[in-house]
Amino acid sequence: MPRYPLKTAEASCKVLASKFLVLACPLASSADFPALYASVKAAYPGADHYPYAYQVGTMAKASEDGEPSGAAARAYLSLISRKDLDHIALIAVRYFGGSKLGLPRLKRTFLETAEAAVASLTLGEPFTQQRVGLSLSFHDYDVLQKNAERLGIYLLPGKFGTNVELEVRGDATIFTALRDLGISQEAMKDLGLIMSVKEIKL
Repeated sequence: MPRYPLKTAEASCKVLASKFLVLACPLASSADFPALYASVKAAYPGADHYPYAYQVGTMAKASEDGEPSGAAARAYLSLISRKDLDHIALIAVRYFGGSKLGLPRLKRTFLETAEAAVASLTLGEPFTQQRVGLSLSFHDYDVLQKNAERLGIYLLPGKFGTNVELEVRGDATIFTALRDLGISQEAMKDLGLIMSVKEIKL
């Protein structure tokens, strides 16, 4: 199962006066990458090159951004695949220090810095939740609140009027669990499925 980064992580190093920084960033869609890339350039202006790679589902793209062929881009795509990552962008920032490293050392530095960034990521796994709309009496709402955690039901904020109107989420057993609490089928509305991401411990 692919794993998603939940927040940006970074790593940096310095070799022969050249500075390397790699950011491993969450990426919701490929359409979001240009803005993300521009924000990194704005945050770290004046660098000589900003090679990158990203993967969102079946969409993958990489660029050396002027670095020698094979310096970073392909290795970054391979790293993403090897670590079973998705919805991620790896963006490197390189400030040239005046001494050429040679392609083997350059490739190793780009990759090792990216590996360090990836190693410090907080990761999550995607999972599907069933969404249910409820219209409950205050008594039924109180019963639901007291049992929700035990049953694995997540309550979203509700609206309080004559009844309590709210959305709840859970796994495929949620309708059975709600009925077992005495909530009638008429009080439930199937709102469909939603994809969520939960943090995983490595």
